[in-house]
Amino acid sequence: MPNSRPPLIVVAPDSFKGSISAAGAAAAMARGARFAFGADARIIEIPMADGGEGTLDALLAAWRCPPLFTAATDALGRPKTARYGVSADGLTGIIEAAEGNGLPDVLDVPLQPLRADSYGVGTIAGHLLDEGVEEILLCIGGSASTDGGTGLLSALGVRFLDATGNPVAPGGVGLGAIHTVDVSGLHPRAAAVKWRVAVDVANPLCGEQGAAAVFGPQKGAGPEDVKLLDAGLANLARVLTDFRPPVESNGRPGTYLTAPRFRCSRRPAAVPGRAARSGNGPGGGTGE
Repeated sequence: MPNSRPPLIVVAPDSFKGSISAAGAAAAMARGARFAFGADARIIEIPMADGGEGTLDALLAAWRCPPLFTAATDALGRPKTARYGVSADGLTGIIEAAEGNGLPDVLDVPLQPLRADSYGVGTIAGHLLDEGVEEILLCIGGSASTDGGTGLLSALGVRFLDATGNPVAPGGVGLGAIHTVDVSGLHPRAAAVKWRVAVDVANPLCGEQGAAAVFGPQKGAGPEDVKLLDAGLANLARVLTDFRPPVESNGRPGTYLTAPRFRCSRRPAAVPGRAARSGNGPGGGTGE
């Protein structure tokens, strides 16, 4: 009989939401493969993720880096300890947004889709900026908020003001009242690092397939809540699209935020994927 090589089997599952993590699923599949193909089989476990829950664990496992911890808040502002990651070279920080505004963390109380915000995500980001990373990978998914990323930016020093110059209410409920944006207090490194958002949807910001309509109900939003959140996101898009960076005394654009980083070449509401998953990214990012 010809010599046969032991089979090489790659198991690369995503998590089974609410049942088992990607790493747990990979380990279970590997056990089954060993039982079926024998102890000589070479089995490689590669936990996968789509940018939602489990992405942090998958990346850290691939990089063989341990999780790190910092103080943050949940989507309702309650203190918690959040996990995050940093690549071995110290240059890339990983944030799983659900660590700062995750839906599972607020299931102990009635859902508050209008109040929930992404401030805790910004707290984690600020910690990474202080650590000196050059790039932040924001993994979106499993959030309880629909605030267009205003909470995240607020934690980094941005102020969202109403027509009278007062801060708007946190969460999605305040989006419709935003009239101006004050970036004078923005974290000094926020515009210097590279931001990337991991997301696997292509919904537009607003409308029937927008963030509020598609993902709001799973966060507890009723029909009237969805209308309010959708209108608020549309208002945020208008304000950000018209935003101009501050001007320094020498007449050159200010360095707090450059226009391309904070506004879109087209109206965000019309750009697929611009803020589909509930808007956790900076200035209307994403977040399922």
